[in-house]
Amino acid sequence: MADEKLTQLTLLSEFQHTDLMYLVVYDTDGLPISVTIRVQDFLKYQVLNVNRIISGQVVYTDSGLIFESVNLIYEINAFIYISHGDQTTLDANSSGNPRLDAIFAEATGIDNKTGTPAADPAEPNLDNPESELKTNLVLVNDSATTPSEITITDVYLENTGQPNEWDAVENTSGVRIDLANTTNPITDTKDIKIITALQHEDTITFDHNDAITIASFNNLKMTFKSLRDWRRDVITVAFYDGATYVGVAFIHSGSFDTSDTSNEQVIYIFNELVSWVDGETEFDTLKYIITTNTPPNVRIKFQLDDITIQHGDTTTPPAESGHPHTGEVTGTKELTLDVTAITNRSIVTAVGADYVWILDTTDGTLKRALISDIISAAGGVNLQKEVPAATYTMLTGDNNYTIFFNRGTAIAVTVDNDLVNNFECDFYNLGVGDVTFSAGTATLGFPDGNVLEQNKVAALIKVQSTNNYKLKGELV
Repeated sequence: MADEKLTQLTLLSEFQHTDLMYLVVYDTDGLPISVTIRVQDFLKYQVLNVNRIISGQVVYTDSGLIFESVNLIYEINAFIYISHGDQTTLDANSSGNPRLDAIFAEATGIDNKTGTPAADPAEPNLDNPESELKTNLVLVNDSATTPSEITITDVYLENTGQPNEWDAVENTSGVRIDLANTTNPITDTKDIKIITALQHEDTITFDHNDAITIASFNNLKMTFKSLRDWRRDVITVAFYDGATYVGVAFIHSGSFDTSDTSNEQVIYIFNELVSWVDGETEFDTLKYIITTNTPPNVRIKFQLDDITIQHGDTTTPPAESGHPHTGEVTGTKELTLDVTAITNRSIVTAVGADYVWILDTTDGTLKRALISDIISAAGGVNLQKEVPAATYTMLTGDNNYTIFFNRGTAIAVTVDNDLVNNFECDFYNLGVGDVTFSAGTATLGFPDGNVLEQNKVAALIKVQSTNNYKLKGELV
């Protein structure tokens, strides 16, 4: 079986080796489905013979009693399934008492089980628990036309601000960002549009007087339309409680197809995709921060609309990361993967000669994709990780990564001379704590300074095979 570059496979329209991977699979009608999944979930999950959700959600559609699967990946009886865009509608309730209904996933998609109305309703038992996996538990009150405990909060629809939406502000005084664009808006009469080249750290901020609890938060939904291809840049979505930073997520070419300038695309940020700060309980502010690896050259340009938050739903969270997979994973919707070549280690520590098997849906055959080709297809540098710890020593596995530091107090980073030749790593400090770099066993030069302050970027480069390292960037 010949090696194949990922760019030659129709299964993957874009492969980014980041914390989140953008994958295209095909449904039973042969139509493409975009799926976003954590790399560690996709490549480290083994078949555990446990019915479980791996990633994604069943979300409320904000219409009647209709629910829909979004990037839902789950295991049932040693098979991995993908469900995206499947809908199920709960029955109306005219019994005089409230009712609990269960939504579940099965081999053919999603469905629901109607509970028994009662003054104190109980959760219904699934008919076939060995082949059905609960995803949601929904309260339907008597005569209710919508789910009783689910709230859809409008963040941005028509830029009306409070009380109907959240207040929106941007930092360019309307020069680069139009918060009330009326020229071909995505929906209704207004949307947000980037009207000229953005700058690194430009921001769009939404805030509201009423906070949303993290425990009840299900997802943040938005509609994007790319106005040009910006695959190398990132939008940081930071969550705040007033001025206190409480969590972060990222939007990039691993989240949706940033090269598609013709179509609107809906993006979900699920609760489990946000890196929350321990101990924080709520948020009332969302800050979209433009981030680039090569400031000031920002390519990000888009229209943005229909930003909503779903909260209050009782969803089943994804399982914790399992062990490295050592066999073949198959599913009814054309997903097949065998990572025996990287048994007992994750893709982060795999080397270029290791490989994974990817299904080519044009002919139904498995083709070998080298790790080196995966990284090459991703542009070689768009890897990301977050470091929240107080101390950190650089690793060989950090090569070609962008590391996001995120801490309220100082972080100390040590550079030893055990990194691979031509090592290169970018840094972005999200937290208020300064990041200080120092030499361990390496010879480290830092002509711009060795302290990285909040919202600043820098890069570390090893000069070929020498013990000389250079730290450059927005340092003091």
